[in-house]
Amino acid sequence: MMEIARSKDIYRNIWNANIGFDKIKCIEHGSYDLGVAAACLGRGHIDLTALPTLVRTLKKGKLSSSEHRHLILTDSL
Repeated sequence: MMEIARSKDIYRNIWNANIGFDKIKCIEHGSYDLGVAAACLGRGHIDLTALPTLVRTLKKGKLSSSEHRHLILTDSL
């Protein structure tokens, strides 16, 4: 998928990093205006401990959106 994304030549930055409690060094604090996590949080995917990291990458006062089913959230806790 990374190679396909690179081949599109439309992305400024492309990273492959684990998201969790550890800071992702390649993404600066407050870098983005918008964060979206769609159907990726839950068992077997991105753990809920990733939320602070996702929020940290947003500029102060900017938006974050996540979409998931209740079942996924309760299974992850």
